[in-house]
Amino acid sequence: MLTLREAQDTVERLAPGPYYRDHYRGYETDYLAQVADMVDSRRPGLRVLEVGPGWGTLAVWMAARGYDVTVMDYLPVGTFIAHELLDETGIIYEQWAIDQSAPPPGLGYELVVMTQVLPHLKWSPVTALANVASVMHPEGILVTSALDAACYPHIHPAFGHWRDVPQWTPGAEPVPDLEVCMYTHETLAELLSGSFTSVRVWRPEGSTTMLATCRYPKGVD
Repeated sequence: MLTLREAQDTVERLAPGPYYRDHYRGYETDYLAQVADMVDSRRPGLRVLEVGPGWGTLAVWMAARGYDVTVMDYLPVGTFIAHELLDETGIIYEQWAIDQSAPPPGLGYELVVMTQVLPHLKWSPVTALANVASVMHPEGILVTSALDAACYPHIHPAFGHWRDVPQWTPGAEPVPDLEVCMYTHETLAELLSGSFTSVRVWRPEGSTTMLATCRYPKGVD
């Protein structure tokens, strides 16, 4: 089975452009190993969905462990994840904007992973999470992460709480990601509790990223 470093090597070799090698690979070290620890003991054949997979490091690593991996992004193949990576690993790619509409029901994913996706759902995180829940198995687990506001005191969010962020409408003026992507332990837990139960949020020592696990469906413990 691949190590995370070997999965990064695979992605770097096939990445469309140098950005992954020059910038993103180093950034992943803040959260990737901790996320991997939370999914490493799952059984082979597990149906996994990764929403917003970036360049695909975690997806490659999970596929090498025998998981049945689908990734979902609103951007077409080749923007980040290369066609060659999908061919080499057997990962399935679905182009879908999870914050705008729900995928077809009944997909039954047993594990959903969303690393550093919430900052990019600034217009409709509530809708996006409800759509994620709709395609999960009734006993499915969500593993997600977000930047911890306590680690970024120099950034002044445009909105004090995720509830204050307006829903996106065509023609709306974009707001820079860093102005709205800061979460506290309490606000992240509150957001996730709208669609999930058994919500746990924590920040590993030395990290600027909060991790969270949740169960679906809401109201079942």
